Amino acid sequence: MAAVDVSASMQLKDVFRQVEGLQRDRIPRAARKAMNAGGQQMVYGIRRAVPRAKTRGHSNRSTKRSVGKRVRRQRDGFYCLKVGMGVGKKRGTVPKHAPANVAGTVDRYTGAKQIRKRGRAVGLEQTGNSRKFRGRVTGSDVVRMGVEQSAATAEQKMLEVAQRELAREASSWEQRNGIS
Repeated sequence: MAAVDVSASMQLKDVFRQVEGLQRDRIPRAARKAMNAGGQQMVYGIRRAVPRAKTRGHSNRSTKRSVGKRVRRQRDGFYCLKVGMGVGKKRGTVPKHAPANVAGTVDRYTGAKQIRKRGRAVGLEQTGNSRKFRGRVTGSDVVRMGVEQSAATAEQKMLEVAQRELAREASSWEQRNGIS
């Protein structure tokens, strides 16, 4: 009778070990896939919210292409989704005007240049040329509006993908372990 109890406890330990492996490996994968699917819906929403180019012959194609997403694991084990202009893109692929159009700029003048030390702007140096106001770019709420418009769709897509992936991982786990 003792041998039966030992084998049953060994099987139970084996099942616990396999469930821990499922939690450690498979569930985070399903979470990442769900977050990627929801993030992609937000990317679509932001791209839809980008206004048309006002100048004839110009387009907003490069600005739309610069919208991206990224899912990263933080130190505490949680996953973080980031969506926006230039996120998850290689350097040099985002047009230089896109972040300025979204975030806006301060008043810009001629006749002075920034002094930088260790990568930070620490002051202005007068160049000797006349100071002329060259304008400012007012920020646009494209990212916020796009995320708000697509939030419901993104949430629905996240839930759908999470349920599908968890069911898939559970069924593959059952097949590997001979459970029906």
